Amino acid sequence: MSVPVPPRPPGTPTSTIENSFSSVAFSQNAEPVNASKLPLLVGSLLMVLSLGIVIFAKLNSWLESDGKETTIHIFGYILTPIGVVLCLAWDMVSQRKGMRDLNFFIKPKYTKILRVLTLISFLVAWFHIAPIAKAFAESLAG
Repeated sequence: MSVPVPPRPPGTPTSTIENSFSSVAFSQNAEPVNASKLPLLVGSLLMVLSLGIVIFAKLNSWLESDGKETTIHIFGYILTPIGVVLCLAWDMVSQRKGMRDLNFFIKPKYTKILRVLTLISFLVAWFHIAPIAKAFAESLAG
């Protein structure tokens, strides 16, 4: 037979067990919160934009004559590996912070997809690095 414990009066010191869980927020009435898809969506968008820049630069030969190709490729290089890596970091930090809440559900799948996108972004970056290096070498030679 168990006897219910009476509620504690306000201002009474809490036990050490309750103190150990004080940094973890939990509410029985709160709705569950999933990890955000936003870093994954932004990283995917940056990858698509970078691939679009590569295709645009290959199809438009007039960019080479104006010297604008290097500027476009520098922008694409910033989008691809740097932007996608920052999205991966954003996802990892937001999921780590979310773990403080017991109603938060992490999504390791999002992080895995962003890691694969990061690897692919370094391959896509090659298509930006090569024209940048070519322009840099030509400016040094000329």
